[in-house]
Amino acid sequence: MSQAFPTAKFIKDENGNTYNYVNGRYVVLQEYIESESHVNHDLPDSLLFQAAEILAQLHEILIGYNLPVEMDVMWVKEFSVSQTYAKYDYLLDFAQNVEDKAIRYKISEDLIFKKGLIKLIKPYGEYFDKLIYKSTHGDYNSMQYLCAGDIIKAIIDFASAKKIPAIWEIMRSYMQSASDTKDPFDFDVSKFCEYVRCYMRFSALTEFDLKYMPYVYLYQLGRSGYGYKEYMTDAKSKDEFLKFAFWRTDVCRMLLNKADEISAKLTAL
Repeated sequence: MSQAFPTAKFIKDENGNTYNYVNGRYVVLQEYIESESHVNHDLPDSLLFQAAEILAQLHEILIGYNLPVEMDVMWVKEFSVSQTYAKYDYLLDFAQNVEDKAIRYKISEDLIFKKGLIKLIKPYGEYFDKLIYKSTHGDYNSMQYLCAGDIIKAIIDFASAKKIPAIWEIMRSYMQSASDTKDPFDFDVSKFCEYVRCYMRFSALTEFDLKYMPYVYLYQLGRSGYGYKEYMTDAKSKDEFLKFAFWRTDVCRMLLNKADEISAKLTAL
């Protein structure tokens, strides 16, 4: 990766290796960078818009990198309405074992809502073969930024690097970083458009990408039940899993109401 890109450099061992396989795990050592980090939905606007520009620069740097492709046409073809119904029905049945009545009701309410989304979002799969795919970080959000004041000094954790629709990474990174998205119903369309505009200063998107960005993001979220099963089966961090699942479903509710508005304002950029 270009030395101009803000990331921590790997340190080589005495044999010149940047990684070693130790006790069944790959171990790497990177230089220490004096910095601070932010949790999700806690990024100041000055850093937020800078992050959009850095993401675009990363996409340009990674042109030609042979990364695994995900969220492609084959992934779309694998989407089955009946199988997704069955998955949500299974989770609904499983939710009846939750002891807390309020949580049990909320999980059931969310899953019933997501079942209602399935037929609505299925046609959105047709957009994927016309999207721009770019090699990218894969988990780009405020928790991966090392900051100092109003400067992002480095981007870390490229373990999820892959080639996916650029607009998915753009919208997801905003949704998980911006302060107005902690409650998805506070989503600021104009601020998000500015985030996309900052990105486009350094890397191109097509009018098609801009038009269908919110629908593509809704398509991926709508078909995913991530968080609910983890809450009901994982003893560790279960409350965080559930919080994230609730948030993602509220993002779906918000997009269901605002996707047309977001699309219109993006295509006007």
